[in-house]
Amino acid sequence: MRADVRLRRIMTQDGRSIYCYVRIRGCEMKYLFNSRGQHIANEVTGQLHSRSGTNVGHYLRNERIFIDMHGRYLGELIYDNRLVHNSNSPYLSVNFGTYGNYGNIGNYGNPGNIGGISLPSGYEDIDIHKLN
Repeated sequence: MRADVRLRRIMTQDGRSIYCYVRIRGCEMKYLFNSRGQHIANEVTGQLHSRSGTNVGHYLRNERIFIDMHGRYLGELIYDNRLVHNSNSPYLSVNFGTYGNYGNIGNYGNPGNIGGISLPSGYEDIDIHKLN
């Protein structure tokens, strides 16, 4: 099977599941980790998904932050792939509105632990419950 084609389960409005092959065009997926190097989420074309594939947030390119499904600041990337919460972010009290739910992308697998890092002052790991 081609790398840009995936088998996906789609739920119909009447609750039935159907399976179909879906071509993914321009899809860029990035594994995201916490400071301990544990896989905590995936970013797929600006959408934040849990490890199991549920859409849990969105990336705002201009602000360079992730927001949750309610439009509130969730975190940001440091060192390219570490998703962390900045306690001093100017966006903590801003509501960006809701961007909609893009559904479930499925499980991309677990890349394993990539090793721990020290976080800069003011940064902390995101509560994993906010990513489920």
